[in-house]
Amino acid sequence: MTRMTATVAPGEAGGRLDRLVSARWPTWSRTRWQAAIADGQVWVNGRPVRRVGHLVAPGDIIDAALPQEAPPAVPLQHEPLEVVIPLRYRDDVLVVVCKPAGVVVHPGAGHAHGTLVQALWPDVAAAGGEPGRAGVVHRLDRDTAGLMMLARTQVARAALSAALARRDVHRRYWALVEGHVDPPQGRLSAPIGRDPRHRTRMAVTAGGRPAATRYETLARWAHHSWVALELESGRTHQVRVHMAALGHPVVGDAVYGTGPALGQAHQALFAYALSFEHPTRRHRHLTLVEPWPERWHDALEQLGPPEWGAIPPRDPLTPLGPAGG
Repeated sequence: MTRMTATVAPGEAGGRLDRLVSARWPTWSRTRWQAAIADGQVWVNGRPVRRVGHLVAPGDIIDAALPQEAPPAVPLQHEPLEVVIPLRYRDDVLVVVCKPAGVVVHPGAGHAHGTLVQALWPDVAAAGGEPGRAGVVHRLDRDTAGLMMLARTQVARAALSAALARRDVHRRYWALVEGHVDPPQGRLSAPIGRDPRHRTRMAVTAGGRPAATRYETLARWAHHSWVALELESGRTHQVRVHMAALGHPVVGDAVYGTGPALGQAHQALFAYALSFEHPTRRHRHLTLVEPWPERWHDALEQLGPPEWGAIPPRDPLTPLGPAGG
């Protein structure tokens, strides 16, 4: 991350924040700056401002923290990955894959090659979007595995993005977490934004964007729990940040927890279910459910039989139901 600071000159007063920062620091496009503002990465006089149309005043101090490199420009090209990307659904407008842990979704700072978008290129090329992010509707962290959908056309991408905004796309996760969540099921509503002390991390913060996660404990051991979670919003690192805020970080999380544990090199967080209306075929509802990862067997062998509850069966036909009641 690089920190940038500027003072608003008298001739810039009354201008929009997004126009000012994109003019001052043209390495990033105005679209990218608008996303950064909405994500709380731009501050005016020491406070994050999330409205791109915010009007600046003379003498305002503008701070920003963004990666030094800009995303690579399109067009991209196909780059096969060393790992297999399991295909779970595909038609003329949509593709759903099970992203492996360790795979970055799209090119960006520090990850110019070897991403999911490049592996699926040109399958998603026609969908458009921000530079380097063709077809991306939602993302999974690099070290989070599981179901992820990508659009193949611009119409599908717009429809799926709108469905996400309306909360009509249901995304459920399984996680192995430290300790016992109390109460064992519920809903956590806590805003998420950039950690003011560590700008590369997210945190529950008063100036963050609204975020809500429903959770339900399915099994417990002496010092760990298996939790099902459902997102009501889609903030960066949401599940990991919310569980860490509860005092129960995801097992293996090196950023918000204690790092590798129970034989897990990546965080034990898995996007196991997607449920949504097909973007172009009315009244067709898709529900995809993925069995939990084989690598979790190592953790389960170390934990032994649960003291309470039961481990979900590795059955892809497990029905999708609401988390947390």
